[in-house]
Amino acid sequence: MSSVAVAVKVSAGPDTVMGLRGELRVGADFGGRKASPSVAEITGSSLTGTAGHVLTTGGKHAVRAVYTNTTDRPTRLSAVTAQFGEKRVIAPTRGATVQPGESLPVDVPIPGTAKDGTDYRVRFVTVGDAVHRITGTVSVPSVDAITRAGPLAQIDGAPPAASVGKAPGLSADVTLAWSQEALVVDVCVADDVQRQTFTGQNIWQGDSVQVALAPGFPGETVSAGAEYGAALTSSGAESVVFRTMDGSPGTRTAATSTVTRDDSANRTRYRMSLPWAELAPIAADQRLLSVSVLVNDDDGGGRSFLAWGGGISHAKDSGQYNAVTLAD
Repeated sequence: MSSVAVAVKVSAGPDTVMGLRGELRVGADFGGRKASPSVAEITGSSLTGTAGHVLTTGGKHAVRAVYTNTTDRPTRLSAVTAQFGEKRVIAPTRGATVQPGESLPVDVPIPGTAKDGTDYRVRFVTVGDAVHRITGTVSVPSVDAITRAGPLAQIDGAPPAASVGKAPGLSADVTLAWSQEALVVDVCVADDVQRQTFTGQNIWQGDSVQVALAPGFPGETVSAGAEYGAALTSSGAESVVFRTMDGSPGTRTAATSTVTRDDSANRTRYRMSLPWAELAPIAADQRLLSVSVLVNDDDGGGRSFLAWGGGISHAKDSGQYNAVTLAD
């Protein structure tokens, strides 16, 4: 017996009773001959939700799933569970009530069995047995593969998070810090020739820094996130956004930069302040994100670059960024 797979989308109408089970029957006609109907049980539900990897205040990895009640009456949760591969986790939120238009964030601990690229499924079960699902992927790298961003007040004098390049004419130290308002990326470049003849979206062709950011840890999202740049141009320090978090070409940005050059020491320092308000869905209270940095150099013979992480210079790929946590 042969069969045909057909995708069916069912939308709730204004009179739909949420949580009430019903029966969906789908019939078909093949050349005038009626096939036996396919029958499925469905339940009316309404959910606007998100989920993502976070670091809790206790320093534990978790998936923060947010349930939003889009109905016009309170919704009571009877259970919140999550499946990480073969491991099932129950969140302690039984009996919580979510008022109309309000949201409930639930931090579900990521089990130690979760590895890079572990798929998860969070289930919100409401009274009446309506089930709402949110799915995603988590990656938990080893501790030594995670870079620490310290408090902004401690950035001056802090050891660099990474050093790239060894040539006498080009190397760079990268330091990360944060505040409740912004992520700060400080790049000190040892460069024997400072040269930048471009402005705006073209600054990457001369001496400059590019920074790319994405939510979660590398490999958890297909989005390349946002990308910013800073340079010392003929009119002074310039900040640009090459790509916004939703993938749109950048135009205006609230990001700011200071860029200073010390010719006697052959050093150029870039300090970029990237406001969290412009980086949503990344947020400071998530305490983690993915970051990549590119240092562009042109001494007159064409562009070259140094990279901390990948995913900028060739394919835009957040899976090649670095895992970063925000530390106290």
